[in-house]
Amino acid sequence: MMFGRGFYGGNAMGYGFDHFGTYGLWHFGMMAVFLVGIIVLVLWLMKRNKKSVGDQALAILRERYAKGEINEEEYNSKRIVLK
Repeated sequence: MMFGRGFYGGNAMGYGFDHFGTYGLWHFGMMAVFLVGIIVLVLWLMKRNKKSVGDQALAILRERYAKGEINEEEYNSKRIVLK
């Protein structure tokens, strides 16, 4: 119950580790920063991976064009699709 513990927590000085007390908000904020950092890292890695796959496809397309396997019209149409 809240009557015996005070407004902010469980010890006699009124400081505590409640979810909405002094330390609780600090920990909530740090956890939010940590989770946002993880999400940004995952999105950056996904974007980086997607870009490298596209670059590989363009490299293969240029190689096929250089070898003469495809003509210029086919090269240009596929290059537009890949970009």
